[in-house]
Amino acid sequence: QTLPKKMGEAPPHLKASKRGKVLFVASPPKFDHNTQIIMSVFEEIRCFIQKKISNPVSLSLLLEQLDKTRRMIADGYWIPAFDLPEQIGLNLNQPQRESRLLTRICAFIYLGADLLDDLHDGELQLPQNISTAEVTLLSATLLTAFPSMTLSELHVNAETKVKMQETIAQSLLKMSLGQQQDISTVAREDISLDEVKQSVMAKSGEELALFCLLAAQYSELPLPQQKYHENFGRLLGTALQMASDYHDLMWAPVSCDLKRGTRSLPIAFCLEKLRAKPRREFMKLLEEAADNAEKLQLFRHFLADSGSLDYLALLVEDCCLESLKMLELLNLGKETKMRLKTRIESVSLLATRKDRAERPMLFGM
Repeated sequence: QTLPKKMGEAPPHLKASKRGKVLFVASPPKFDHNTQIIMSVFEEIRCFIQKKISNPVSLSLLLEQLDKTRRMIADGYWIPAFDLPEQIGLNLNQPQRESRLLTRICAFIYLGADLLDDLHDGELQLPQNISTAEVTLLSATLLTAFPSMTLSELHVNAETKVKMQETIAQSLLKMSLGQQQDISTVAREDISLDEVKQSVMAKSGEELALFCLLAAQYSELPLPQQKYHENFGRLLGTALQMASDYHDLMWAPVSCDLKRGTRSLPIAFCLEKLRAKPRREFMKLLEEAADNAEKLQLFRHFLADSGSLDYLALLVEDCCLESLKMLELLNLGKETKMRLKTRIESVSLLATRKDRAERPMLFGM
């Protein structure tokens, strides 16, 4: 295997966005049966929101967020919240109606977290007649009320519903703590790699672990299988987020993490490992690169030479390999496993000559 190509433009087959949304580019974007199912879920969510939100300004904001996400999927982004629950559910012989409801639960949680993330990052174009406090309340509604209301529609025994509700609550708590930890490290110089890794696992890893576990709990799988599904989601979610962080620092036209002072893993690596003159040089570039294209290129070269990108690539690879092992333990059909295997392999930041020719390669053969 070869370590990643660190400079230049992002590879044409894979792009990334924040919160682990990964774009697998097709030309033109592939609109298959799974995509059709996902688009029908969007229509169900749209109708649900229109019935439950009476304030026209709030409704407009939520529908705009929903349409943004729908466009991303239509353009080729793989957003697991809209895909994994239904794929797992159908493989476990759940009725399609029930799988759709599970997907809706996960989609609401994703949309709520995404809305909060956009608000925190200053990426929301808010009309003058809506405040940030109102946006926070809308996010809370998406994260808590809507999933609970949808959960009540599932045809499953009361004990399983209570367990699923408990799982959602516990996961939201972990995700909240991870987000708090992430916010607390902004612009800090005394950050450790362990802190950042724990934050990534708590935010993105826990979110995908929740989606996979809910599908397994609904199907009342044995506890070992439930744990396999949960671990699979956590590993994949963590890998997706770290690949997204790599993209932001190295390939995005403007690094959102640098502008916000976010301490992603490559930055934390340098802050923890560098001393004396190299550390002073790094801190100067870290401050200047956010608003200066020339300094950003110098900063990227510094990261490439520091070993921090190789470190991140190996972490992503470890998560990918472990998630592939976990995938083999899941009670899923061969076709679904192959599809997920392709997704996982494409997230890897390493390239090897021995891979199948049809595997999308990040950095060539």
